[in-house]
Amino acid sequence: MNEIYKDKLMILRQRIPIGLRDGLILIEKVNGDLEKAEKQFKTEMVTVVINKTGVTSEVALSHLIKSSFDITVAIKSVKDVLKSIEDTRYTVTELILRKNKSKKEDALFEIMSEVEEHFILKREFWLSFDCLKELPSEVYSFMIIMEWLNYEEWEGYDYTLSFNLDLVTEHINNQLALTDLINTLQHANNIKTLTFSKMKQLRIFRII
Repeated sequence: MNEIYKDKLMILRQRIPIGLRDGLILIEKVNGDLEKAEKQFKTEMVTVVINKTGVTSEVALSHLIKSSFDITVAIKSVKDVLKSIEDTRYTVTELILRKNKSKKEDALFEIMSEVEEHFILKREFWLSFDCLKELPSEVYSFMIIMEWLNYEEWEGYDYTLSFNLDLVTEHINNQLALTDLINTLQHANNIKTLTFSKMKQLRIFRII
């Protein structure tokens, strides 16, 4: 190592938190100019924080200065501030939807979980629809539909047609106005009922 650069590296490391190898590379790059080295280091750190958090260069530099240019601490500090701003700006539902922009189904079930926790709803594997009646009307409808979808995910479509279908279709109609979906579900249930009836008749006929 060039002795001059070695001395300058020691001085540079007193000014900024940079490793031996990176510091030497930087000093060599700027031909030993400590002012340029320090400026370039800070510029690069600001760029890293911007890329990781999306804040402006002024905000990034401010947090870097407060953290003595510890990049890990600075990034965490910025993210904590951004989260705090988000928490006051958006509702819990909005935050969940923003977090799951490309996973809408996951967002719905996460919102459902938040409702259960907020209103202290108790399960016995399935939620009792009677216990949901005390919820605000829109939340009540949401939970009725989501619990029905939850039941379908676990038990399958055929069994779900017998799981409070009239109540579920009523809320789908009132809140979502999905007439075609309601007609399809009711038609599917009629086919299921007719099929089971025919199968029962066939079993009786075989016994006779």
